[in-house]
Amino acid sequence: MKFLTAARRVLIRACVFYTVLITAAYFLGTSVNAAWLPTAPTVVSLLVFSLWLGLSREFLSSDLLTAPIRVVLHFLATFLVYFLTFLTLGGYLKNGGSLFTAAAVYVFVYAVCAVVVLLWRWLTAEAASKAKPYKSLFAAREGDEHYTPQFGDDRKEGRK
Repeated sequence: MKFLTAARRVLIRACVFYTVLITAAYFLGTSVNAAWLPTAPTVVSLLVFSLWLGLSREFLSSDLLTAPIRVVLHFLATFLVYFLTFLTLGGYLKNGGSLFTAAAVYVFVYAVCAVVVLLWRWLTAEAASKAKPYKSLFAAREGDEHYTPQFGDDRKEGRK
């Protein structure tokens, strides 16, 4: 059952990534340059890339690894599939300058997205922790055998 749940999560994420990527590709092709309209190999490459992004997103969800290791693994996995699908199929391997430029663009876009996502997570986690009521870890709780009221019995008599 866990496998089916994980597979469902991966496919949903892949569909979202694919929708965004294919929409951006068609938008660039229609508004910027007609030569950039996606062809059949590009559409398949975007699909493979989206599936791999959805799968590599599971690295970021893992509680077994620390956050920096998860981000590095996610970057390496996504860069590998970017290299295999776009740089190899796109013909960038023939020219070292274009290969370096395409890799640098990917690193830049990944860094910008990572900063935005990590900042968002940090801000939402901070807001969520502020919304929780304070719960002491060290004080005895009412009902424990060693519980004594902090202010004695003054509160029971109506004094504040």
